[in-house]
Amino acid sequence: MEDIEWKLLKDVLWIIKTYGAIGGKLAERNYGLIEVLIEDETVLEIAKVSREELDKYFKGKRETPTDAPDLKGFVFIKRADNQLVKDLKQELDFLKGRMGKAKRYFAKKLPDGNLRLFVYGESKEESQKSEDESEKSKDEFERIKEFFIRKSISVKTGSDVINELLEGNK
Repeated sequence: MEDIEWKLLKDVLWIIKTYGAIGGKLAERNYGLIEVLIEDETVLEIAKVSREELDKYFKGKRETPTDAPDLKGFVFIKRADNQLVKDLKQELDFLKGRMGKAKRYFAKKLPDGNLRLFVYGESKEESQKSEDESEKSKDEFERIKEFFIRKSISVKTGSDVINELLEGNK
């Protein structure tokens, strides 16, 4: 593997460990949560990779835009509660999914009792036309961010997480 691929693997595992979960049976207690255990820390001493190097690497790998890894539409909340999730689903019902569309939020109870939550919303260009004219004016991602602002809840967007990785501040 190239150094850049080791760096990407390390970063993906960090994102899963810090903000998400992975695998099947995610609704089951403690399924999907990971902890990265490494005996030899020197394995993780990988040179920093610039945005330009990443762009160059992915440029030759992408066949279609859907093949490209992209966190731009994601919002991550490290500490949530059940009421927040209920309010989120009630106000932003597009997150619940529908026939042929998967739900676009994930809440996982952590061993410490807190909930880890991440949400995905499409930008206006990506989303299908809404049947309701009033909803066409804002994209889903902006509506999600506005929801959390109104609730005074601190979030990290996918872009924030990517920048954190590129700056090495994780």
